[in-house]
Amino acid sequence: TVEEEVLLRETVNLGKVDEVFTMQRVDASGEGFDTELFAQDSPTGDGGKFTIQAGGGPTATGGDLYLEAGEGATQPDNGVVYIGTVSSAVDIAAPDSPTYIRHNLQVDKWTNLYGNLTLGHEDHAFQIDRTPGSGPGLMTQFFGQGSTSDIGGPFLIRAGESTAAGMAGGYLSLQAGDNTLDIYDNGLIMVGTVSGNVDI
Repeated sequence: TVEEEVLLRETVNLGKVDEVFTMQRVDASGEGFDTELFAQDSPTGDGGKFTIQAGGGPTATGGDLYLEAGEGATQPDNGVVYIGTVSSAVDIAAPDSPTYIRHNLQVDKWTNLYGNLTLGHEDHAFQIDRTPGSGPGLMTQFFGQGSTSDIGGPFLIRAGESTAAGMAGGYLSLQAGDNTLDIYDNGLIMVGTVSGNVDI
């Protein structure tokens, strides 16, 4: 038991070779206090990097790294994992490695996507929806690329193709919003209302 500050000047090896090693604080008598680990500050240069890395397996598979919040009474009461809340940027995944999101993804700001984007699973339908509004529904817009010095970029919507003999390609359907109570109150489809020409 150490009651004061401990200064470690060299590499510290923890645990035995063939046993699990756990580092944990003793339980609090009331609400738990924060536990913090800091890398090295510098008054004149860049701050030191902080690396947490799982174990390597040069002849097998490297270890996984888990960052988990504390468990609550039930799953909805579990803590939250915060990443980069005051960072200038957050860089996730190697360029050639996939990044998986296992549940709903909520983005509260603009999202810039570079490169191509593939959506959905190969054996399931895919749908994009907006959450219903509390008042009149607001406009949803998709724009092609503008140009400050040349022609604007085309915008293509195309159904899926089939490479199987005798099988038709997918159909393209443009539907206005419907009124579930009265078909005569369904929305309109407007094409080329501000276009120079419409070629159909």
